[in-house]
Amino acid sequence: MRYSVTIAGIILVVIFIIGIYLIVNLYNKTDSGDNNGNNNLIIEYKKLRDGFFGISGVVKNKSYLSKLKVEIFRYGFFMGISEDIAKHGKKIHDKNMRASVENGTMPMITLLAPEVVDENKTKETLRDIVLYYTIGEGAEKISTSIVYWEIGNEVNGNWGTSCDADEYYNRVKVYASAIREACSNCKIVMGSLLDNIPGDRDLEVYLERFLELGGGEYIDIYNFHYYGTAKPVGVSEYYRSGINIYNSMKSILEEYGYGDKPIWVTETCTFSGRLGNVIQTEDEQASDLVKRFVTMKTLGVEKVFWCYIEEPDYESGTDEGFFDQSGLIYDGRGEFDRGAEVKKKAYFAYKEMVEMLSNTTLFSTQDDETTFLSIFMGNNSEKISVLWQDKWMGNKTVRILGNGS
Repeated sequence: MRYSVTIAGIILVVIFIIGIYLIVNLYNKTDSGDNNGNNNLIIEYKKLRDGFFGISGVVKNKSYLSKLKVEIFRYGFFMGISEDIAKHGKKIHDKNMRASVENGTMPMITLLAPEVVDENKTKETLRDIVLYYTIGEGAEKISTSIVYWEIGNEVNGNWGTSCDADEYYNRVKVYASAIREACSNCKIVMGSLLDNIPGDRDLEVYLERFLELGGGEYIDIYNFHYYGTAKPVGVSEYYRSGINIYNSMKSILEEYGYGDKPIWVTETCTFSGRLGNVIQTEDEQASDLVKRFVTMKTLGVEKVFWCYIEEPDYESGTDEGFFDQSGLIYDGRGEFDRGAEVKKKAYFAYKEMVEMLSNTTLFSTQDDETTFLSIFMGNNSEKISVLWQDKWMGNKTVRILGNGS
């Protein structure tokens, strides 16, 4: 009996040692660059929400990601490309992504995407960063592999690392190649586009030029931002502006053979409070939030991100800036603020909307630009109807037949 136990023990030890050797050897092969672009080992440490309803921007209290059941988080800090991050990560990124995972929400990374000075060095460094956050120590630290990589932010704008379409194409060629070499399963998100930018940086002109140069072969997901007021005010955007932007982008993508590619809205929002001469109530912000998400979901947008859960100090010292008042929870500052950490009506609108519409598919829709109706089908075949009427377009009698809830 002692003898057979000893043999079994030896066998177990040998199996354990062989297993450890194989795991270490696999990691070292991948880390040393011998994967030849075939890293499809996306590690899922725990099941995360990864759906339509997102949040963009800094969130101080990450427990709100869980309370609101946020399905994807764009955490508001953009990652540079450096050898130090490739080897050790960076605390600000690791902390945000780990907290997102701990609250059940899929995080994503947005790269700063500056001009490429040394192509080989940039590719090598970014490749190592992607490996670090997909199968390396970074993935272990945050307890998941990063799947979504956004190249730049508001790339056709006039700040940060924005640039013209030709230059953005030159950058994407390098960044996307590095990402794909490190992780063939990762999804590359084009840097967000803004509408109403004059000249060659106009959204349609910019996107068409980028695709004309061949940029479409590097992109898995397209992306835009839009903001504005809860109802039409002068030349400002409002929720229906997103329809025009989406349709324009979709038309251009179809023209160049990429009509099947997903489109995201990684930032959208409006405010409650005062902005200049415009005053918006909590009710108006809450209804606008629902309209933006439901309209985009009806169109076929894959993911939408509201800007900010807690009101930020974005326009420092004003307390009445657009983004300062766009959050779902007050920060205790400003004329219309009801107190720090008080939840706005938009908070509860977001929460209820996620609970009702997550994992639903569109069944039917009617839209005459005055009255909007979309009916969604849940997993249990339950129909959920969302209906509103834009009063500024006039009153209209609406009659609905059916069993939607």
